Amino acid sequence: MSLRVTLLLALLSSATAQTTCHVSSTTGSDSNDCSSGSPLLTINQCITRVGSGGTCYLSPGTFREASAYNGSLITGVTDLTIALAPSTVGEATIDGTIDLSGWQTLSDAHGTYYRTTAALGDSVWQVFVDGAPLTPARW
Repeated sequence: MSLRVTLLLALLSSATAQTTCHVSSTTGSDSNDCSSGSPLLTINQCITRVGSGGTCYLSPGTFREASAYNGSLITGVTDLTIALAPSTVGEATIDGTIDLSGWQTLSDAHGTYYRTTAALGDSVWQVFVDGAPLTPARW
């Protein structure tokens, strides 16, 4: 009888905690099951699922996430160690920037300039064009 109880507890604990999870910035969804064939979309969701001691396997691509761990994703965890590893040959980049789209070209007596609108929040302090930082505006 005790063998059945032990097996049942082992099955329950393995169903609630994962130690490895796959992440893809192109084909993932945060509602997926973390397998290599059904990866998550974000590193944040992977960290939440694997917990301390787990591994997030990143597919090649760019992960646009401002913070992979902000200290409040897992309540009660004070020492969080998670490995980020490549899932295949290729480059995985964690990039805290966001892409801006919808640019308009405008001209006036002073020259040509570009404009777009975006909800950037208060934490934006640098703009990059083709990977190079622009000089911050002074106003």
